[in-house]
Amino acid sequence: MGLFSKWHFRTIRTKVDSLQVANKQLEDFNKALEQKVEAGARDLEKEIAGRRRAEKELRLIKDELENRVLQRIEELVRANVELKGKVLDARRAENELQNTLGKLEKALEGTFKAMSLTIELRDLYTAGHQRRVMNLAVAIAKEMNLSQDKVEGIRMAGIIHDIGKIAMPAEILTKPTRLSRTEFQLIKDHPRVGYDILKRIEFPWPVAQIVLQHHERVDGSGYPDGLVGDAILLEARILALADHVEALSSHRAYRPALGLDKAMEEIRRGRGIQFDSRVVDTCIKLFCEKGFHLKTEADGWG
Repeated sequence: MGLFSKWHFRTIRTKVDSLQVANKQLEDFNKALEQKVEAGARDLEKEIAGRRRAEKELRLIKDELENRVLQRIEELVRANVELKGKVLDARRAENELQNTLGKLEKALEGTFKAMSLTIELRDLYTAGHQRRVMNLAVAIAKEMNLSQDKVEGIRMAGIIHDIGKIAMPAEILTKPTRLSRTEFQLIKDHPRVGYDILKRIEFPWPVAQIVLQHHERVDGSGYPDGLVGDAILLEARILALADHVEALSSHRAYRPALGLDKAMEEIRRGRGIQFDSRVVDTCIKLFCEKGFHLKTEADGWG
């Protein structure tokens, strides 16, 4: 073999060895790549399986939540229906109670009016006095924006504020001359007598106390207890002024009516002394600005 042939052979052999090495490396690379692909595929399968499990669990949770929501909605609907029924029942019961209360208040007022008429029959000179006092006192209370409850208490007390006079001798009530000191002392007992008559009755208003205090004066000069200022119920302060104004404006057995002008003059003088200033101002406003008139006997209760 010549030198060229040997060189040529070695060259070819070297190339063959190189190709074999390259082929071996390629096979190793392909094998490693297949292993990586297989591992990746396994991981992907695991991930897909995990996702499927998660989706399945989520679907189960979603279904359970939907069932719970539907169940809760049904419960709320039933509760709403029951609540509406209870509200309707409560409203019906309230209406029935209100109707009953209205009837009882009318019956109570009727009883009061009957008691008032009984007193008036014993003293014809003061017939209608309690009605007129009540009307004025209520008008003052409303003008002062008192609550409806206080207004109603004043109205009821006004109807029978002189109920204690039922225990007074008719000769004293109708005496055509001035009363003696003893007779006047007896008359001064009528608020206490009225209180004793009413105190055991459980009114929704302080009727007995108002009747007891309706001759008290804010400076302590009144009777029967000589109360001062706010120790006198506001309702009684209103009734006291209305009683005084009506008494001066009307005829009495021992004197003719002094008239409304005289009554206004007297309560102006007594403002803040004998009578509550705000009550006096309201009363004067009613007569002088709003055209209020004392109702006569013929006007009835109104």
